[in-house]
Amino acid sequence: AVLAVAHHAVSDSPNHKVTGGSFSAPRIIGNEIVTRPAAGNTYHLGELIDQRWTFDRPVVVTGTPTTEFAFDQTRYNVQVPYAAAASTPTGLSFQYVVVRGAGASDGITIALSINENYQRVDNGSTIQDARDPTVAANLDQGVYGKNDGRWRHEVNGNAQSDPVVKAVTLNAPVVGDTYERGETIEVTVTFDRAVDVTGTPRLALGIGSNTRYADYHRSERLGTKLVFRYTLAPTDVDSDGVSIAADALTLNSGMATATIKLHTATRDAQLDLR
Repeated sequence: AVLAVAHHAVSDSPNHKVTGGSFSAPRIIGNEIVTRPAAGNTYHLGELIDQRWTFDRPVVVTGTPTTEFAFDQTRYNVQVPYAAAASTPTGLSFQYVVVRGAGASDGITIALSINENYQRVDNGSTIQDARDPTVAANLDQGVYGKNDGRWRHEVNGNAQSDPVVKAVTLNAPVVGDTYERGETIEVTVTFDRAVDVTGTPRLALGIGSNTRYADYHRSERLGTKLVFRYTLAPTDVDSDGVSIAADALTLNSGMATATIKLHTATRDAQLDLR
């Protein structure tokens, strides 16, 4: 083999420097509201607004940092907390549910400049480089504008409409495509806005020729997702797969009175599964 090959020299390249002793700070390369209003450009009472920061490398979060939404009509700002369950190592989620009276007729302003105290790391919270916990992320990224392309993200906390179901999903079996004895079937019912639950609503499951009931277990994503659970008995068999009818969600009137209502309001949710 010829081990010496003639080639042109490569000069020092200012775009290819090397440092072995330190890491640069992670920085925000994207900032957007990833949710959309249920109708038009305006979020109404109870709707969830999810803002996402995208970093150029993985970060580690401790505590509950917050960002800040500025609403023009009410002339006040609200602190929006970090949502760990909805986040990834490079994408941090901050979630807010519209409350009564909140208003932003020309869109939400999201402030991010740590130099102006818009982004706050409260109660000892930190956002650090995942490779080196001594390197803090660079959060000085200016202000997110009010108009995100086609979506203005306006807010009207005085407008109300009935919450409706957007999606129904089942958890996966532990192994393959079949739930086994003792496993828990977990069904998530997603509403288009946050709801408050009292009592124990239930969801009818078709398992073979039998009807089994999954009881309300918990709320997630600030009340927009309701989780129902049923633990399989030895006699439960369904070779065709579990089914859920369109009218399967009920308030379980045989027990203590249960309700599913618009968050902080008196409007009942529509329970038909769409």
